[in-house]
Amino acid sequence: MRIGTMLNERKTKTQLIRELEEARRQLAAIKGPNKVRSRRSFLQTLLDTIPSSIFYKDTHGVYMGCNRAYEAFLGLNKAAIIGKTLHEIFPKDLADKYTEMDKDLFRNPGKQVYEWQMTAADGTRRDVIFSKATFYDEQGGLGGLVGVMVDITERKKAEKALAETEERYRSIFENAVEGIFQSSPDGRILEVNPAHARMFGYDSPQEMIAAFADIGQGHYVHPEDRKQFREICDAQGFIRGFEVQFYTKNKETIWVSLNARVVKNAAGDILYYEGISEDITKRVLAEKALRDSERLLSEIIDFLPDPTFAIDRSGCVLVWNKAIEEMTGVKAHDMIGQGDYAYAIPFYGLRCPMLADLLFQPDSSLESRYEFLKKDADVILAESGALVGGNPRALWGKAAFLYDSEGNIVGAIESIRDITQRRAAEEQLRKREQELLTKSRSLEEINVALKVLLDQREKDKAELEDSIIQNMQKLVKPYIEKLKSGTLAPREAAYVRILEMSLNDIVSPFANKLSTKLSALTPKEIEVAKLVKEGKTTKEIATLLCGSIRAVEFHRDNIRRKLCLKKTDKNLRSYLLSLA
Repeated sequence: MRIGTMLNERKTKTQLIRELEEARRQLAAIKGPNKVRSRRSFLQTLLDTIPSSIFYKDTHGVYMGCNRAYEAFLGLNKAAIIGKTLHEIFPKDLADKYTEMDKDLFRNPGKQVYEWQMTAADGTRRDVIFSKATFYDEQGGLGGLVGVMVDITERKKAEKALAETEERYRSIFENAVEGIFQSSPDGRILEVNPAHARMFGYDSPQEMIAAFADIGQGHYVHPEDRKQFREICDAQGFIRGFEVQFYTKNKETIWVSLNARVVKNAAGDILYYEGISEDITKRVLAEKALRDSERLLSEIIDFLPDPTFAIDRSGCVLVWNKAIEEMTGVKAHDMIGQGDYAYAIPFYGLRCPMLADLLFQPDSSLESRYEFLKKDADVILAESGALVGGNPRALWGKAAFLYDSEGNIVGAIESIRDITQRRAAEEQLRKREQELLTKSRSLEEINVALKVLLDQREKDKAELEDSIIQNMQKLVKPYIEKLKSGTLAPREAAYVRILEMSLNDIVSPFANKLSTKLSALTPKEIEVAKLVKEGKTTKEIATLLCGSIRAVEFHRDNIRRKLCLKKTDKNLRSYLLSLA
């Protein structure tokens, strides 16, 4: 880049206009009749020292002169420029534009500033800014124009690059997933991107910016956090991973992680804090849930009734619960963190693999020392004896792998149960079962004998019943028939009838049922019940039993009550017949 070009690009329009005025004044002075050639030489020298490209033309568009900067830009000497028109020097499209602008200036004398392109010495087209003004001759007529040209190509490239950079960073700012913010030391929000505004429930950055005069009040859940944020930033110039609680637009609470830096001016004064924000509410809640889960799991393991310990893959003790403390007498703080099979010493008196270690490295010789061992997928069950606290114990153990959330094995856990008492109880139970088996066999023999006796008793009973029935038929029944065939008074006939009924009852199934159902009846009530069963009326029963009707009704009422018929509509005779 040429130094002259750099200097020219730094000029302001005001400077260009001043240079143009000076050139126009000098040009007018040159045309004065009383000025000498030395004056013209001086003024040309003065123009040549000006770094900006300067030229002047008459009203016909013919070049009258220029300075060295203009020559250098075009790559032509004065002889190739002076006396020439635009179309003789420049491409047609450029010459047409310059001619059009010159004519417009001549139609409207004064000043003219515009941007266009100019063909440079190397043949490339450069972006330039023209600042032109008309001048007058000694008669006061329009003499021509003088122009100053500044190469702004590099400036325009820089402006374009800056615009593209700004657009790129604006796009990043607007479309970033993370929140981006700027805040002043006094708590004002200077700028936020849409993601930051959405994070706090605002519809736009403008709404959030307008919502707070001081974010230390009403935005931070704990205002002292804003003070701490500033103190850290001011002290070290930045802050990383500052986790803090904020209120959202709806006054909900969220957790946010801040990464920010301090931006200062040239004097070292803090202008603002700018940084990135990330909503970590889900992570914080998940971490809290994990901590609560770990604490709960630790408490559950700690209060398990079975002695339990856990190790990582390297054999370092992670967990040693209260039950195992009580069993071994070794405290958790003395065991946790220990490795090299330290957990086996309280059980075997030496460092050696235990059931949990068999999960990582099976060992048949080690497995053989267990009285019982069963493998089921990633779980091992076993029983063995051990000397715990100087006392022989029968122990049951269960070991299983520990997995992380991705299913990777991270360790193993082993639970131990003292089954000494259970073993003793099982032995006692086996002895008792043997005793019961012996007694059971004796009882079976006794039951066989009893069955023989009961069968004989039933046989004897059946024979006795048959004998009674036969004797009744042969020895009693004929005489009753003779009594019935004789002449008897009504009462005597009733007695004979009752006698016959009673004998029939003795040898019939009704006797057994009646004896059971009527066991609560008095003898008199039993007589009344039998006569009712025979279909006798109350009056007939009273006559046969030589009693009053009221007495028979009293007995009938008692019979219904004792047979639970009092509150029913069942017929007494029908019920008694149902027992036959």
